[in-house]
Amino acid sequence: MKWLSLVCALAIAMPARASTDVTAAIREHLRARGASAITELSRAFLVEGQSSALPVQLERDGCAGYLALGLGEVRDVDLGLYTRAGQLVAEDVAIAPYAYARVCGKAGVELFASATLYAGRGQLIMMRVDDAPRELGRLPSSIPLAVSAGGRLEDLRAVGSASDELSAESSLLQEERAQLAVGYSLASPPLALELRAGSARGQLMLRAGRCYRLAALVPRSRGVAIEVEGPNAERWSTRSGDDRVALAFCAPADAVYPIRLQARPLRGVALLRAFEHRSIDPGRVRELGEASALALAEAEYVAKSRGFALTQLGHAWVEGSTPLQWPLTLPKAGCYALAVVSEVGAAAVDVRLVDASGVMIAHNEGRRGVPMVFTCPREPGPVRLVLKARGPDLRVTLWIGKPEGAP
Repeated sequence: MKWLSLVCALAIAMPARASTDVTAAIREHLRARGASAITELSRAFLVEGQSSALPVQLERDGCAGYLALGLGEVRDVDLGLYTRAGQLVAEDVAIAPYAYARVCGKAGVELFASATLYAGRGQLIMMRVDDAPRELGRLPSSIPLAVSAGGRLEDLRAVGSASDELSAESSLLQEERAQLAVGYSLASPPLALELRAGSARGQLMLRAGRCYRLAALVPRSRGVAIEVEGPNAERWSTRSGDDRVALAFCAPADAVYPIRLQARPLRGVALLRAFEHRSIDPGRVRELGEASALALAEAEYVAKSRGFALTQLGHAWVEGSTPLQWPLTLPKAGCYALAVVSEVGAAAVDVRLVDASGVMIAHNEGRRGVPMVFTCPREPGPVRLVLKARGPDLRVTLWIGKPEGAP
């Protein structure tokens, strides 16, 4: 009987010790990727088809990740983060015995973390990761994980991965790449603001004399409005007819700037990120206005990255009903850049470059807000720029870029 008791005790202790070793290895792995703290939220035994849901709350400003880790014979776990109204914020639905999703926002944002066990049975541990990395990465090979019957284990689908980004934060990540490509740098981490009665409020610390673009996204919204209030009662605002909006302005003073977003649905989460353009000329801001100066700085950044220096050709009025044709002559063979900058900054204009016989040489290239075309004709001669506004009629300036140092 003593031997039987000893065997039973060992059988009970070994899984507990193995579970402790696994969670310790997970913590070490996450800390190596920048996490500051890893907290176990729950532990339950689930069989195939069962789910476990927990109310969670962001403890402080920043990014928090949630990890659902399956042990034993668990082969596939999915994890979703939802608002109290049931709106999906982030998810991981890859075929793997673990799932990881991440959200960034202000302290106090309330969510639900729901994990579903789709294959196998065993313990499911839910963990919160503070200062969470964008990706969980490959877990250490020392962690004994089960795989599906076919031996299939997909790469983890986590916010920020190249091919499997999640819908909401993926859009902000795509916006981030687009802004970095035209000379912006990140000015804030992504913020998740809770929509209540169709309104969300937040704030950002901005620096005097610096120019920013705020990008906001409200998934499945049919219109978004954003308003920023300055320290001296200044106000900047704009709105859009879809699920995202961008506002460009320059901060007049070092201060905390209150931000208000309005959108439908009435409840949900709004994602906000701030970008800063540091190469803008303050003199141009005074001369052209903030939006036009920023749009020109973007165009010059793209042109300079390809070795072109821009000079102004002139002004034009562009309509949405009738295309405008602007004739010009390329004086010699070589490469040229042509840019169109609107007086309202990020306005969409279709740009086509055609030769004397009407054959298209080039069309829009680059960000929608600053239409540009690049061409390298083999011979000099006349060409035409064909411009058409995608939205309201507007005034634009036209710019030509030649290789730096060229006469």
